[in-house]
Amino acid sequence: MKYFLFICIASFSSLALAQDPQLEEQRCEDLLDSCEFYACLEAEYSCGKKGYPISFGQKFCLKYEKKLFKFTTIGKNWINKTKKCLIRKLSVYSEDLSCKELKKQAFKDHVPCYDESGYCELAKKDLKAVKKVIGLTMLKPRVAKSGLELKAVCHQKRLRSLGWINPSEIPEQLFLIPVQPPEDDQLQ
Repeated sequence: MKYFLFICIASFSSLALAQDPQLEEQRCEDLLDSCEFYACLEAEYSCGKKGYPISFGQKFCLKYEKKLFKFTTIGKNWINKTKKCLIRKLSVYSEDLSCKELKKQAFKDHVPCYDESGYCELAKKDLKAVKKVIGLTMLKPRVAKSGLELKAVCHQKRLRSLGWINPSEIPEQLFLIPVQPPEDDQLQ
């Protein structure tokens, strides 16, 4: 009987804590550098196992952590910076967003977070490791679109660093087409 009473009290306490939005929000704020943040976000939005927090955010956060050993020190730093950036941006969204709106906004944050964290400067070994972590998911339209946008950002940065052109004068659509450097005899 004592065990039954203990289980009932423990269950009631957990239920009461989960239903208190202030405590739930405070708990999520404590997880801003952890993949567990996504489970907390799921508790707030209730998007289900196919929603962004669980099926994408937490899934890939954990995959990157699991494959951390495949990355260089710079790659590991990029993963941590990117994770913190994505979680920080998610943490300030209005709870009034639908799951669909949350997913849309979260995907909009991927390219800026990858870029700000130094994706374009990663070594080939790290870029290869990123592709392995993402795997066949990169074939999904939303992920492929983000990948193309990120490639365009990196391409633009590379062109700017080489001083070949002023990328701000070229329409974004052209960055999806690979630009060949001029031949040595054409530079004269």
